[in-house]
Amino acid sequence: WYQRRVRADDNTPAADRMCSALKYSLVFVFLVVSLLMVGAFVQFGSIPNFNGTIIDDLDSLGDQIKTKGVESALSFTISVLTVLGLFVYIVYTAYGLSAFPFNFIKTRASAAAELNRLRVEQIAREEKERQLAAKYADGRPVIPSDRRLLQKIAKDKERYNELQRAVETEEGSCMRKVLICCRPFSVLLGIFLSLLSLAFMTSVTVTLVDKYVHSNYTLGYVLTTIHYEYSPINYILTYSQRVFPLDYVLVLLLVFYIASCTVNGIRRIGIWFLWIKMFEVVPGRTMPQALLLLSAFFSYAMVALNQLMLVAMPTYSTYGSQHYM
Repeated sequence: WYQRRVRADDNTPAADRMCSALKYSLVFVFLVVSLLMVGAFVQFGSIPNFNGTIIDDLDSLGDQIKTKGVESALSFTISVLTVLGLFVYIVYTAYGLSAFPFNFIKTRASAAAELNRLRVEQIAREEKERQLAAKYADGRPVIPSDRRLLQKIAKDKERYNELQRAVETEEGSCMRKVLICCRPFSVLLGIFLSLLSLAFMTSVTVTLVDKYVHSNYTLGYVLTTIHYEYSPINYILTYSQRVFPLDYVLVLLLVFYIASCTVNGIRRIGIWFLWIKMFEVVPGRTMPQALLLLSAFFSYAMVALNQLMLVAMPTYSTYGSQHYM
């Protein structure tokens, strides 16, 4: 649904296309091997003290890697992916938790108003294009900034034509009439999701404050006892466990909501590298590379979900409703 269908260039040899695809695979293999190799040696924590011959030292190093190297490599790789997933939560999920519920609350413009807005934008683009054409009517070369502006205008015109066709198709559709009839329920759903986002952020904040006050960095901010029992998500899930399988259903819905907020945040913000916007995620016009990065970001977020759940609902994730004397 998001992918832009691009017709392959028939003039490009198959060998060139295979080499281009192979480069992405080699980069992936290189990153995986690098993480595993670093993880296999990071277990030592310090440089081993070898006093024997070179052969004996290599044998000793090989034995240590055999005993703990695989476990350490996997743990290090998962930890790195978890950190990347936490960055995805900070940038995209945090935005999606606030923006996604308002998609159900805000009023959508009518088809006539949407078409009028698109026409006004198109008139402004055409006027700008005429100004640039008059500027270079004498045949002088186009400067790079104006060339980029002309390319952007061409892309915007293509996008305008697509949006115009979509709005005109949707104007008299039955789905639009059904959505208008369901408008009150959409507002109520948006309010409920806003409260859910607020409860989730409150739960995370309470646990983080508890870790900061009652633990320290030397302990890895690990809590042996939960001191603040004011976490809404933790409280609801702990007591819903008494009615099987209500807690499983609630956790499943919560995970689905967090995943939806993550995708919504990526779609609205786009894919950036620092201050450079790399790709847009737009229905029907998304580059395959952007879909690949979106899938990678989503996978990182799912890897870090375990850590996020331990923060949002520490008691339920550890013991549930069980108590030990």
